[in-house]
Amino acid sequence: MAAHVARLCEDLGIEVLPHSSGGRACRRDRTIAIRPVRSARTYAVALHEIGHVVGPWQSKPSLYAEAGAWHWARDNAIEWSEQVSGTCARALRSYLDHARDKHARGVRNAPVIPEEGHPFWALLNGG
Repeated sequence: MAAHVARLCEDLGIEVLPHSSGGRACRRDRTIAIRPVRSARTYAVALHEIGHVVGPWQSKPSLYAEAGAWHWARDNAIEWSEQVSGTCARALRSYLDHARDKHARGVRNAPVIPEEGHPFWALLNGG
């Protein structure tokens, strides 16, 4: 899995930097910061960060961008388990809960929640 991430980054011109937890991506600089890929979870997170650089919906509001990165990760993974689908769903649920909380509190510029039928909802439900 680590070799797959390295090969993708090389092929896509993405620089990989170290990160102590989770991951970060900078589309403009074509960089990702990730933990070493040693498990299905760190593999999925690495692919997700690559998805933030090259995946769909990255110029859209944050929930769309998150879904696009996970969508790209799933479509480009050599292995995608139920456990990884759960990791993806939990991450999206966290973003959705945050957005709904901001909407409930009437926060100006609260995150846009994707419309019904958007792939965000299928990913959130493990699909």
